[in-house]
Amino acid sequence: VAFGLAILENGREETTHLEAVPAAALPEREPKLLEQAKALLPRLPFDELDVLIVDWMGKNISGTGMDSNVLGRRMQTGEPELTTPRIKRILVRDLTDDSEGNATGIGFADFTRSRLVSKIDKMALYQNLITGGGPQKGRIPPHYDKDDDMIDAALNTIGMTNPRDARVVRIANTLQLEEMMVSESLAHEVGVRDDLDFLGSLSPMEFDCNGNLA
Repeated sequence: VAFGLAILENGREETTHLEAVPAAALPEREPKLLEQAKALLPRLPFDELDVLIVDWMGKNISGTGMDSNVLGRRMQTGEPELTTPRIKRILVRDLTDDSEGNATGIGFADFTRSRLVSKIDKMALYQNLITGGGPQKGRIPPHYDKDDDMIDAALNTIGMTNPRDARVVRIANTLQLEEMMVSESLAHEVGVRDDLDFLGSLSPMEFDCNGNLA
């Protein structure tokens, strides 16, 4: 082996750094490059949340359907759990078509939608779970036909916090974190931070006539 080529990606899956490392320097240099790579991972801008709503999970988003670094949940045998972010309840609404029924990572969620569960290909899911040594990531949480019922159930399990005061964030998926919806309880925090900007004004969470998020 003459050398290794290190390729680092940013939070948008774009190449941000290339470095050729001579073979003799690999043991010393690679851990430092790994730290740089971890610093580039997409992250939620809040360390404490009551509820996180994820619109989409899927194998084309993350190998575990939803990025464990974003969720703060690793759930991998033999590995320590992450300390941040700390999210009481994670809700996931749907599974991408590109996943072809493989819902690995559904076990990260506390609540989900029945439509997602109906898309699961059990054999594709089981094979992935067994190969990855993480059957717990395939546990199916309580699932609901409508978003409003799912959200109501989640808000009833966050302890003594009044739902009106709950720290709630809604994201498209764990890969796209440049824009997100936040509850009023987080608005004051957004307003005093230099790394966050308001793109709209406060308004009620919108549901269609079937009780699903707009």
